[in-house]
Amino acid sequence: MLFIRQKDYHAVPELIGRNKPLAAYFRNQWEHYVGTCDLIFTRTIEGRKLILQSRMKSLAAQFQNKVEHINKWR
Repeated sequence: MLFIRQKDYHAVPELIGRNKPLAAYFRNQWEHYVGTCDLIFTRTIEGRKLILQSRMKSLAAQFQNKVEHINKWR
């Protein structure tokens, strides 16, 4: 049987993500109750690149209708 390895990305709630020790505690609890994970800080260049890449590759993005954005503020 063929299994596809999938990565899911989830945001840490803003209140918890403001402070590194709280974010690390959240990660530890996630690993205990859900499974292995990595904590990625998106306020760094590397973190921003990773979040942008994940958005582009997400399965949901492939099924979204194309939307035309029009700027009406003139």
